[in-house]
Parts: sequence; C-alpha cells; structure tokens
Amino acid sequence: MEISPFSAIASAGSSSDDDRTRISGNFDTFLQLLLTQLQNQNPLEPLDTNQFTQQLVQFSAVEQAIKTNDNLQTLALLSAANAITGAVGYIGKTVVAAGNSSTIENGSANWTYQVEGGSGTGAFTVRDSAGNQVFATTGPVSEGTSTFTWDGRKSDGTLAPNGTYTLLITAADGSGGPLQVATSFSGTVEGVDMSRAEPVLLVNGREIKLTEITIIKQAETGG
Repeated sequence: MEISPFSAIASAGSSSDDDRTRISGNFDTFLQLLLTQLQNQNPLEPLDTNQFTQQLVQFSAVEQAIKTNDNLQTLALLSAANAITGAVGYIGKTVVAAGNSSTIENGSANWTYQVEGGSGTGAFTVRDSAGNQVFATTGPVSEGTSTFTWDGRKSDGTLAPNGTYTLLITAADGSGGPLQVATSFSGTVEGVDMSRAEPVLLVNGREIKLTEITIIKQAETGG
C-alpha cells in the first residue's frame, strides 16, 4: 500500500497519541488496584511485592518503547518533508535520466547517449509506442557523451504525431567491433506527483523517479 508523504505528515502522532492514552489509562488503573489491594491485604498474608515490581518494570518498558516509536516517526516525517522540498526544487530544471524513450516537444525529441570503447559508426532507429519503426539513419559516433535530435519527421517525410518514442542505437568501431552505447533522455521538469510513497517528477509527460536522474541543469532560456 502506498502512503502519501502529505497524508503521513497529516496523520502523524495520532496512533502514538492513542497508544500513550491507553498505556497511561492502564497504568493509572493498575496503581489504583495496587493501592486498593495494599489497603485491604491480610496482614498475616501480605501480597507478593515481586509481582508488582515486575509489572511496574513491564509498564516502564512499554512507555520507553512508545517514546522510541515517537522518535522514529519524527525522523520519518523529517525525511518525507525533505524529500518533498527537494523534489519541488526540480521544477523548471532540465534533467537527464536513464532510458531510451522520449516525447516530441516543440516539434522534436532529444536523447543523450554515451559511447564507450572508441569511435565509429552508429545506426539510429526511432520507434513509436507500438514498436513500429518510424525513422532510421546512420552517422558517426564518438567516444563520450553526445546528443541525438530527431526533428519528428518520419522516413517518408511526414510529421509524426505527438507521443512517446524510443531510440535504439547500435554502434561499431572502424574494425566492425561492437561499441557499448548507453541511452538516456532529457527534458524539463513540469511538476511533481506527491501521491506516491516517494515524490515522482513529471518530465515531458513521463514519470521519473529521483533515483533515475543522472544529470541536473538549469533550463535553457532564450536570449
């Protein structure tokens, strides 16, 4: 079951307050019973004080456990609040996250890819959400990080509709040996979804976890 950080903060302490109320009431009742029994005990057969001592120790242990739980809840709430504050700070920023899918934004889609092992030639294939190939091209690739931009035109020259597209890259060096290629995508953070157990960023219509982000930078502004 997923818990919203907001609902966790709003309901914080309710369960622990109930626990404290119950243990306090039980402890008061226990003391009243103890005093009543002591007042009415048979002087010739006094009550066993060891049992009362053990019960007092047990009550004390329960109270300590509740205090420990309160402290843990406080730490959890502080962590949730920090996560929310940090996630909101991403709004308006450009992020790069691992993955090979992107969306057409302002007539184009962008991917970032990293080549390891040398330079050579790469084959770039764009597919739609149904897995159909809509565009393909080849070009030189260099070791390191580069950007592939697709102008949204299919191989037949028509414009592709808005949506999510995936990029597949295969590359080989001058000798025909395969090169390792890792693909990611970039986009501007438009909002934050707080309804999950952890905040999720909304980037170009996609949901991105904070752990998936590899690069954060200021959004480019026209000048």
